[in-house]
Amino acid sequence: MNLRSFYPKNLRADFWWWTGLAAILWLFHFTHDLNSDEGIILNGAWNLINQRALYYDFFEYMPPGAFYLVFGVWKLLGVSYAAAKIVSVLFIFLGAIGIYKTSRMISEGNAVYLTPLAFIAASIFWPVINHNTYSTIAAVWAVYFFISAWRAGLWRNYFFSGLLIGITILCLQQKGISLLAAESLWLVFFIFKNKSVSLARGALALIIGALLPIVLVFLKWPPNLLYKNLILYPLENYTRNEAVAPPVLLLFLIAGLIYIVWTKRKENNRDLSVLAFIQLFLLSSAFVNPDAVHVIMASFVFFIIWPLVWTGIGSASGWRKYAPAFVYLVVALVIAETFIVGLLYLPPFYSIKEMPAIRFIKDNCRESDYIYAGPFLPGMYFETRKLNPVPYHILLSVFQTEEQFIEARRILAEHSPACAVLNYRLTEKWDHNLDNPVDRYIRDNCEPVFRDGDKIVCKFRKK
Repeated sequence: MNLRSFYPKNLRADFWWWTGLAAILWLFHFTHDLNSDEGIILNGAWNLINQRALYYDFFEYMPPGAFYLVFGVWKLLGVSYAAAKIVSVLFIFLGAIGIYKTSRMISEGNAVYLTPLAFIAASIFWPVINHNTYSTIAAVWAVYFFISAWRAGLWRNYFFSGLLIGITILCLQQKGISLLAAESLWLVFFIFKNKSVSLARGALALIIGALLPIVLVFLKWPPNLLYKNLILYPLENYTRNEAVAPPVLLLFLIAGLIYIVWTKRKENNRDLSVLAFIQLFLLSSAFVNPDAVHVIMASFVFFIIWPLVWTGIGSASGWRKYAPAFVYLVVALVIAETFIVGLLYLPPFYSIKEMPAIRFIKDNCRESDYIYAGPFLPGMYFETRKLNPVPYHILLSVFQTEEQFIEARRILAEHSPACAVLNYRLTEKWDHNLDNPVDRYIRDNCEPVFRDGDKIVCKFRKK
């Protein structure tokens, strides 16, 4: 007897489709890179493993969620890059499932199966062990529960959406706040428009759910400290960064989204309207760093609504037919570009395990538990199993204040790290000013002894 006959053909097809997607995801993310964006989280979790207190012993302008996620993984599975990477890739797969389920909720037909494929393809060049990735996955499922609540009126799904928004905020504050604002404003509008008590209960459940994770954080850190680090510091320092990419793609997607909704206004599709409203707010959160990778991360709703938009293109004419197709063509080209760049930069199975600079530091910088990796090489601390003597994972003139540079220079002199590893080529896009207290101190007290590509290792002179 053929056991496969007990299973419907579509179920078998689904199984092989998702197995194929999982294989693609694992294949292209089976890499180990010295990525500075991943290094932020790895360094933060490494500090926690070494009993350093977040926001006290080391400074961060990001919420605690991503740091404690990796810290928790290491407590359960042991401290390794592989453990953090495997769990993070699993999260991306869960995000792809969330994209599919939300799209399937509002659309029919086989085009829905392409939405998780597009999401996975877009993720190839993402920093996987990173707050941006974790916040995106949480936001995907927050949107899923919101749409299911919006369609069925279940208050508990509003609560789950709020809870996931709270988790999003704990990973990346601007993305979570933008999503909370979008969902709350949408509900408030229809509460007053329809005088709906059930929607009011849903809005209350949403807010309570979002506040729960934040309240738990307030139990560990005082609100004024969190406000200073997570709100005030980014506003005062990151808004003056003139090196960020121009928001051309971001503005194009906003304009394209508005046009798509306008062309379908006569259909009165409430699913498309609410998702487009949410997408506008998510795109606004990417203005902080509007390069292609961050913009695509914030554009996951485009994947969800694609089958819904595509079904109407065939019956449309003129600009109503070609403009939406052009918007998605641009999105596809951007994804293809990042996919190809990702493969060229990080082919499958690429690993830095035997990187000469890492091996040199492990063999020749044993006199101290400390090294300095800068101006922006935070991953080096975890990879070499060394500690950062200064409380800042990044020391760039466009981000840090003069007072922070002076403090870091003083701490460097006090702790006497064995070595420093520097990559100034990496900081060219930020127009980093080398005439600062830290880089001057390194030039005066550190002797270059090894070079690995753009990375220079120097040893501090003994006092």
